[in-house]
Amino acid sequence: MKLPIASGVELPKGSTIAVPSEQMNHDPAVYTNPDVFDGLRHYRLRQQNSEADLDHHHQFTSIDQTSMNWGYGRHACPGRHCASEMIKVVLALTLLECDVKYEEDKGRPENIYVDTFIIPDMSTLLQMRKRL
Repeated sequence: MKLPIASGVELPKGSTIAVPSEQMNHDPAVYTNPDVFDGLRHYRLRQQNSEADLDHHHQFTSIDQTSMNWGYGRHACPGRHCASEMIKVVLALTLLECDVKYEEDKGRPENIYVDTFIIPDMSTLLQMRKRL
């Protein structure tokens, strides 16, 4: 059995497909200086858009052809808004209540590449201490 796609391409059942979403985040056609960290990049992009677009573009849960972290179209994650809020609460509480750092004399670990995923080295230890 083959699965039809709107473009006419047919994939055999059980095929694995992937979208290079990491590459999209580093595409100079999409972002200015994409390889330089800019914590306010998406904030500035939201400010440049018209007010009608503010609710739909450059948000953490946005879904469009340049940001497929949550999927796209009718296959986009329906729980992305809830997940986003939960992530923010956990991160905020961790930053407010804990000191976090890598092990002494060790910097950020190298990325690990598994199939189509780029993940942190899960064997890396973090030191966490609850603030008094």
